[in-house]
Amino acid sequence: MKMTSATGHEPKKKRMLNISFQLARTIIYYAVPLILVSLGALASFFVSRSNGVTAQSTASSPSSHHHHRLGIRSLHEEFTPQKNELDVAVAQTDKMNNKQCSPQNNIFFLKTHKAGSTTVQNILLRYGERNNLTFALPKQPAAHVFNYNIKFNPTMVRPSPTGDYNILCNHLHFAESGVREIMPENTKFVAIVRNPVDLFESIMSYYAKDVRAFQRIPGNSTRTKMKTFLDNPRKYYGYNMSHYERFARNAMMYDFGFDNSEEDENVIQGWIDYLDRTFDLVLITDYFDESMVLMKDELCWNMGDIEYLKSNSRSKNVESISDWLGAEYVDKLREWNKADWMLYKHFNATFTKKLDAFGRDRMAAEVSKLQNANKRLERNCLSGDSSVRTVFKTVEITKYKLKEESDEFCQDLIRTERQYLYQINKRQEDLLLQQQPQSNAHQM
Repeated sequence: MKMTSATGHEPKKKRMLNISFQLARTIIYYAVPLILVSLGALASFFVSRSNGVTAQSTASSPSSHHHHRLGIRSLHEEFTPQKNELDVAVAQTDKMNNKQCSPQNNIFFLKTHKAGSTTVQNILLRYGERNNLTFALPKQPAAHVFNYNIKFNPTMVRPSPTGDYNILCNHLHFAESGVREIMPENTKFVAIVRNPVDLFESIMSYYAKDVRAFQRIPGNSTRTKMKTFLDNPRKYYGYNMSHYERFARNAMMYDFGFDNSEEDENVIQGWIDYLDRTFDLVLITDYFDESMVLMKDELCWNMGDIEYLKSNSRSKNVESISDWLGAEYVDKLREWNKADWMLYKHFNATFTKKLDAFGRDRMAAEVSKLQNANKRLERNCLSGDSSVRTVFKTVEITKYKLKEESDEFCQDLIRTERQYLYQINKRQEDLLLQQQPQSNAHQM
């Protein structure tokens, strides 16, 4: 019986083996070509990468140097390929990272004080002019800023000749509701922040004659006055509060629309979390070129859209603020500007994550390309020598001198904020005037 039973099940086992064999042969028949195609694609990818990106790393081997500020390593010194190698690499990385996106024309930029924001604004003004976009401008005559003592609202804005606004990039006291009321739904929110230690020194230098708290400090040297102020800031700060007075404490947080005297860390962190949800990109002054590349990526722009010459930059390099201030006074400054310090640390960390997600090698290639483009602007537009002018009788900044044959493009690069905004405002006002006869004719 056992033998019969065993032989009785033999055909069934063979059938199962045949089915398994046919199934395996079918899988192999269809899967192997797919595997070969995938391997071929991977091989092509790595070959093209080795011909471009890897070739650059051999042309200039990156060092292990890391930037000291909060763990972001410097990329400027780690990538110096030749121009032809650079163009190949950037073209390849652009192709590999193609997002199939469209250029973003609706932009709100929170222009924080003394954080490199004028240079960003110039980039936005030139982009808007090239693309016939409409700017939201202050209603007050000849004003280049919105009323800074109250939160931004639509009643502050001049009428639009098109009925809509594309770019809002003037100084203002931020209120999200006011911005969203006038800007399109798909508007990108961008801002910029700076290390509070460097920011505070810059503010004290530029606004020494405007901030009453700084006027009360004895002495003439900014270095001496900073230490004197930080020893007992409440002795000088808090009287006759006005527009400029708020620069003396947590200037960035006030720009972002909040109480600059708040000291509760839980409240401050709640504000920061809200801002993180509200803004699509927060740039870092300390890493300006990397910030411009990330902005280009966020807005789906081209490299030519972010070329720049620095605006309102100091005429000479200054010693590190933290070095001459010393650890004790750096701690005092961070404590006095606690909200700004927490704000900066948070967005410095998010910036690092965005940098890593973008790719360090890819970023190095993009930064090098941007720096080469900026050098071409200097060669094509500037005469080679620059004079120095004084702002608020305290700080010398670079004033560019154009070549005699320079065109309007070059002139826009160095046009001051007030000059450029006046030019744009006049153009938009002229368009409004042209529409008035038409509207009167319709009424008749």
